[in-house]
Amino acid sequence: WKAPFTYAFYETRLVRRSNWLSRNMGGVPYGKNMNYLEHLLLPSEEHARALQQSNTSSKKEEEKLKAEGKLFAKDEGLALEDREKEWAEYWFDAVSERGEKI
Repeated sequence: WKAPFTYAFYETRLVRRSNWLSRNMGGVPYGKNMNYLEHLLLPSEEHARALQQSNTSSKKEEEKLKAEGKLFAKDEGLALEDREKEWAEYWFDAVSERGEKI
């Protein structure tokens, strides 16, 4: 199951800007047909439905974090013992212009 990622709006812009900078400053873009998408992979329909019920806009998420005291300023963040309890997994899937999977 795939689902929209709350911060994809921001991260997509960062990836595309870094592609532009790479092209203009180094002459080596990611590729002229580069396309970037970001989404969540969920283990089941049940998880997808639960996420759909709780999903919100990034602005609402920011307001929620601020109200909970969890919106950190620059150079701030979770305590080490709290970070050790968290996890994330990233998968990268790319296809070249010739259709080769990387």
